[in-house]
Amino acid sequence: MHPNESNLHQPVTDIADPADGVAQTRADAHAPPEVPARGKQPKVRTTGQEGASEKAAKKRKPGRPRVAPYKEGKVWSFRVRRGGLDIYESGFASQEVAYEAMNELVKQLGTGKAPMYGGPGKNSLGKSLQRFGLDHLPGLKGAPQAVRRFNRWLKALGLPTLAILPVAQADQAPKNTTVRKGRYWAVHLVPDSAQVRIPRGLNAHRAALMSKSADSARVRQVLAAKDIAKVGRDDLQRYIQALEAEGLARATVGQEQSLLSGLFNHAKEFWHWNNMGGNAASGLNLTGELVKRERVLSEGEQTRFDEAVMECRVQTSKPAFQLLLETAMRAGEPRNATWGDVDWDNCVIALRETKNGKARKVPLSPAALDALRELGPSQEKQEPIFRMTYESLKAAWRRICERAGLEDLHIQDLRHTAATRMALKTGNVFLVKALTGHETFEMVERYVNVTALDVVKVMHAAQTPAPATPPALPPLQAEQQSSAPADALALMAQLAALSAQLSAQLAAGGGQQRPAPGPEHARARGPAANEPATGSQAQGA
Repeated sequence: MHPNESNLHQPVTDIADPADGVAQTRADAHAPPEVPARGKQPKVRTTGQEGASEKAAKKRKPGRPRVAPYKEGKVWSFRVRRGGLDIYESGFASQEVAYEAMNELVKQLGTGKAPMYGGPGKNSLGKSLQRFGLDHLPGLKGAPQAVRRFNRWLKALGLPTLAILPVAQADQAPKNTTVRKGRYWAVHLVPDSAQVRIPRGLNAHRAALMSKSADSARVRQVLAAKDIAKVGRDDLQRYIQALEAEGLARATVGQEQSLLSGLFNHAKEFWHWNNMGGNAASGLNLTGELVKRERVLSEGEQTRFDEAVMECRVQTSKPAFQLLLETAMRAGEPRNATWGDVDWDNCVIALRETKNGKARKVPLSPAALDALRELGPSQEKQEPIFRMTYESLKAAWRRICERAGLEDLHIQDLRHTAATRMALKTGNVFLVKALTGHETFEMVERYVNVTALDVVKVMHAAQTPAPATPPALPPLQAEQQSSAPADALALMAQLAALSAQLSAQLAAGGGQQRPAPGPEHARARGPAANEPATGSQAQGA
């Protein structure tokens, strides 16, 4: 037997040459060894058992996560859990790049306070806002409004945008998509290719918005691509000035500042980005005046509004705005409420989630019930009352106001109008508070906007003559009133009411009165009325 013949029965692992990618064959294993060039080491051949042990050692490499990246659409993603954190990363071009990023992340997390996601020097402002949205929006009650502010920054970089669903509908998210769940919402990313197509009727609305905000959009695009570590207070101040130059209200500009300030605070506290310095979004100068909104729809304006809304191609526009005007609901509340929340017997809508996080019941007037019937009650209890998006509702509102010639009128002003009309109609602030759902009378006061014309209307209202009232009953003394039983007081009140009704009937001519006695009759009477008459006097009478 050849001395090397016994080795032929040993399994030999094929080793790939990294230079040309060709695997060595079994016959090459018995070729005489070549003399390696200077500076190069000869290749070491391993048996099957040794190869398996080397693979096991690689698997046990410290810091290597047990999970593997996975393909999500056209990009690669991974998800890692460390220290109670659920970290999701996406947008990698290949599996190898995702592996490198995942290993680096695990290495940083191993120290406990290492900067996450590579730190601020490796993340742009737009990418940081995307991560902040995934962390922040699931537990934010006002996420439907905030997500639009987030996505403006993400679209500036062409990043996947954020989409939200009620947490009970999280299973409706696209498959193979990581969903971040919170108390209120389930948040996931939507690639650019999966963006919802803009309806043809909204093209003009979008074009008007884009032309109005062209300057701030350019500044936003530059800042979104900049590393967050290099974003300074002067950069954000220029962005604020661009927003103010476009005529945005101070409250809107303040919301944009709060978004950026929340990002810096979140990154420092939860991502351990401590080397960014201070919060670049704090201390910005907002020059706009914080004006209290007092716009109310007058009766003449509502007549023009009703005429213009009849020309809408979308038949649900009229009942939608009528419902908001009659109930003082916010524009997003009928979109979150379902037909199963409508109590037709008691004439209320039970809102399970509101802006302040508490459930409340909205009273329905006869006109509000008619609007609901016109919207078309659905047999599906979980179907929302408003099926149109907020942008569609806003576009319809803009077209109606243009036709009616109404200026400076917002959808939110319908809420002011409903509260003001309830206050003028009833004079009861408690009823207004129950209608609007506010918790404090201070907020109710902000929504009740009584004008000078309303006061003039009350002053010059037709005055009806007050009916003659009988003399009031003598009031009880203080000690008698305090000791009088409740039944006696109630009886006295009923007697006073009956007396007032009798006087009103007499004043209206319900009974014929005797003519006033003349002088001859007075002389014939003789004695006073309280004196008894004699026999001759009685016969003369």
